[in-house]
Amino acid sequence: MFDFFAVWGPQQVLIAPSFIELPFISNVFLFVGNATEVEILLKSTPKKLDKAVKVLKVEPFTVNNFELVLKQVMDSSILSTGVKLAETAIKLQYMVFEFTPDNRLVVHGTESYTGKKEFPAYISFKNNILVGAAARSMQQRYPKMVVYDIPRLLTPNFKPNPKWAFKTTRTDDGKVRINMGESCSTIPEVCLGIAVKALLLYVQQYCEIPIKRVGVKLPKDAAVNKEMSNAISARVGVKFDFVSCY
Repeated sequence: MFDFFAVWGPQQVLIAPSFIELPFISNVFLFVGNATEVEILLKSTPKKLDKAVKVLKVEPFTVNNFELVLKQVMDSSILSTGVKLAETAIKLQYMVFEFTPDNRLVVHGTESYTGKKEFPAYISFKNNILVGAAARSMQQRYPKMVVYDIPRLLTPNFKPNPKWAFKTTRTDDGKVRINMGESCSTIPEVCLGIAVKALLLYVQQYCEIPIKRVGVKLPKDAAVNKEMSNAISARVGVKFDFVSCY
């Protein structure tokens, strides 16, 4: 009994289960975030073998098409394995939104994208919600109502920045709340969702085809759990892949 896994960074995805019949050919499409290499790993059951079959070079922030070929040799129990990036691989280049440590949102688009590339990563909660330059312009007049440093707020055990006019607290279960004044509060994941949704609405105006999936690069240690990632994707209507990169 054997399983094949694709492994990159902390991710491990089953690409061929043990109940398959040989010979077996399959094409598997994987979004690999910022990875540049994917290891194909063979694991036997019961666990007697963990063998690296192949290490493949991949393109970050694309959907890579892996062609997996399994067969028995000379009708024996010897397993012959071939894994490659399929020659007909579809390199679906998705839009990428990058949160930088200095509070910028940078758009990495395809060649057809004609809009602006950089935006301030600020959100104002004064009356109507504003994002970007409009939010940053509110900071001098209403500093407590403007939130920024979103990736830092998503980092476990972060230390509050003394320059923040807004305040942060933790609930009994350790979750972060952002407090803007006495009657307004939210959580970092909501701020993240507001920012990427606003940017997506702008970017879609300058793309030739609808955007179905977006990679979101976050600074090192910033984290979005799967539940929140799925919730943001469902609310916005686009699949977001959140990856900590540097």
